[in-house]
Amino acid sequence: MGGISSGLRVLLTGTAAACLLLQVAWLGWAAAANGTVYLALGDSLTFGAGASDPATKGFVPLFRNFLESTDGLGTGLTLNDLFALTSADLLQQVVPQVRQQLQDGQVAVVTITTGGDDLFFSDIVPVCSGGVTPTCVETIQTTLATVADNLNQILAELRAAGGAALPIIVVTYPNSFKHPACGLHDLESLGNIVLEGNASLGLPQGFNDLVRSIAATHHVVVADLVPGGVFPDRLSPAELDSDCVHPNDAGYAIIAQAFISAFLNEAHCVASSSISSNFNGTPVAQGNSIWFNANVKATGLGSGTTQIFVRNASIPFTSNGTPYNVPVPDAVITFSPTATCATTSFNEATQRWETTVPLTGESVFLSGLAFPVPAGFQKGINPVIWQGTFSTDTPSVSLNWKWGAAVYTQFSTDYDALGVKPIEGNVACQYHNADHAGTPEHFKPFVTGGARGGGGSNFTGSWSGTKSVKPLCP
Repeated sequence: MGGISSGLRVLLTGTAAACLLLQVAWLGWAAAANGTVYLALGDSLTFGAGASDPATKGFVPLFRNFLESTDGLGTGLTLNDLFALTSADLLQQVVPQVRQQLQDGQVAVVTITTGGDDLFFSDIVPVCSGGVTPTCVETIQTTLATVADNLNQILAELRAAGGAALPIIVVTYPNSFKHPACGLHDLESLGNIVLEGNASLGLPQGFNDLVRSIAATHHVVVADLVPGGVFPDRLSPAELDSDCVHPNDAGYAIIAQAFISAFLNEAHCVASSSISSNFNGTPVAQGNSIWFNANVKATGLGSGTTQIFVRNASIPFTSNGTPYNVPVPDAVITFSPTATCATTSFNEATQRWETTVPLTGESVFLSGLAFPVPAGFQKGINPVIWQGTFSTDTPSVSLNWKWGAAVYTQFSTDYDALGVKPIEGNVACQYHNADHAGTPEHFKPFVTGGARGGGGSNFTGSWSGTKSVKPLCP
């Protein structure tokens, strides 16, 4: 939420150039992104306030690094970052500066963060600090209407100047008041109301709802930090600065990943999916680890190479009144006609599972994570939901996926040390046994009962129901 100093009302422009051969790798947006400029517009989130080094640890440099990789646009980009404290500043001062650049086709991608300062550095906090009174509700409504009007004009002008194919990505905001050291921590519930609304109070839409609806009007994609409009959001208190406003380095990495996912999902056939299940009644001791794992079967692969991506996945549940929203590592599965056996590994640099398998109809390991069990962890939790976004570069693909969870008395956070079996049966390059895909082969002696498992040879936990997914293509 841009609580940056008033000095940023003066527009700052930073430019950096790279000289790599233009090799556009993606279809859809990427094929249309022929410009050489990454245009980053917005408040102190765009600036990177709260990061240890905004020039390298903010979401803008992280997203730019992705854009210049072979997974992104595969080309060097010039960064043009323009800062404005409020949405009115962005509309009146920044948009006119970039209009010609957009019309000339120089811009490859636009990211926007705006609205946070309008909301929480306005009359809302002083008027509402004593409670959500009718005057408070009226103040929120008036502020939201103003910001919505500004955002609508911003996106309309950028879309008109940049054309229909230009990738434009706008962000929703997390609730930074939840940091326990924040001086406004007592107003966390107010932050939730302002951001996501509360129909019972006469606020059916919050700021983030307006962002989503206005973005859809202008074919602008949302990097959504509050998936489904339901708190808790993607940033935990540990990923926020105590200034009540900004993320820290870890938080900016999550925001960058949200922008990456939004960019990639627009360039692929995409579908969101979730599976709700539950834990069994076996107690789980503090210090044990729950191995959450999922697998997938794919049909309609064809004879060429097909990739399946899972991004922005998480597992929300509540234990003894404490809400959790556990982030799941991203994953990519490559079905290759030249692969003779299956492998999987965890890429530390991208924090992503990467699996390569032959063209097969077997169940393939999708993603997994180790959850360290805290004290007083509840047994029999219901519901436990695994949710995420699936995408593929092959329009004919359909997917069937499911998940399990097993408890281990000893485990490792070095995912490559787990020896995860990548595929059912004997198609794997090693682990020729009857174990399920997702089995952590190197830690099988330490499996015990709990979560969705019964111990013994149940190394992945019992499976949830299976959900079918058919990604929709742009």
